[in-house]
Amino acid sequence: MASRWPTLGYAVSQDFRERERRKEARLDEYIGNTAGDICMRLVAANVARVKSDATLSVRKEKKRRAKNHADATTKKGSFGLR
Repeated sequence: MASRWPTLGYAVSQDFRERERRKEARLDEYIGNTAGDICMRLVAANVARVKSDATLSVRKEKKRRAKNHADATTKKGSFGLR
């Protein structure tokens, strides 16, 4: 007749599996959090880069327009019309 209680070996292996499952769950959570942090940093860096690129292009455009205006007003071929 079989015992109603699990044997000691079964209980130890059950406990071992539970500990391994918890360890894997913690590792998965850590990896998920780390991946999320990396993604957020990449997005933030990309947004900052896009903003700085836009700022630079605006500055370049203003500088180009100012230079064109200065060239147009100082050229001898403008005949004083500007």
